[in-house]
Amino acid sequence: MCSCFVLNNQRGPRIATIVENNVTRDKLHQPSLTYGYSLIAYTGDAAESRRISLRIKAGGRVSGTTWLRTGDYKTLPDPAPVTYPLFKAALLATNVS
Repeated sequence: MCSCFVLNNQRGPRIATIVENNVTRDKLHQPSLTYGYSLIAYTGDAAESRRISLRIKAGGRVSGTTWLRTGDYKTLPDPAPVTYPLFKAALLATNVS
């Protein structure tokens, strides 16, 4: 199971709860320690050049991954929404110990 939602100001405070409620589950519907937690967040119906998506897999026995993607398939990202302070905050958030 993967938690997937459109990014907006209303979701921020609830992200931890959303992820916690969407842990990978086994056949008996118990939390699976193998794959842990998955989260996909994206900007929704933005123009292709302004799309941003964040994918995280963490907390399991299998090594986790974090992807932060801007733009879309064969579309260069528009640099306007990727300002340094915003990008720096996203990078620092993904590097929490």
